[in-house]
Amino acid sequence: MWSFDPTAGASPAERPPAAAETISRPIWRRRWLVIRGVLGFCALVILYALVFGADDRLRETATLGAFGLAGAVALGYLGFAVQDDRNWMKALSDAAAATGERR
Repeated sequence: MWSFDPTAGASPAERPPAAAETISRPIWRRRWLVIRGVLGFCALVILYALVFGADDRLRETATLGAFGLAGAVALGYLGFAVQDDRNWMKALSDAAAATGERR
């Protein structure tokens, strides 16, 4: 289907901003650094328990706790990332509908 774009010949300064340009995507850099730090800590605990650990209950508990923490952090990160992307896409589609933009 062909559509007419009245702003096709306009300069970028004359065009209204697209919906994607008006809504900023959240910054995940800080969150990703925290997640990498926690996963690195878990890896160090597990590595220490494997290399230097005696066969005792304390190191076994620490290793299981590190695996549990790493799993919870990874699942939480993925769940929040999906939810955040869903919210961003909804806001983007709402803004596009409000401006009459079609893609």
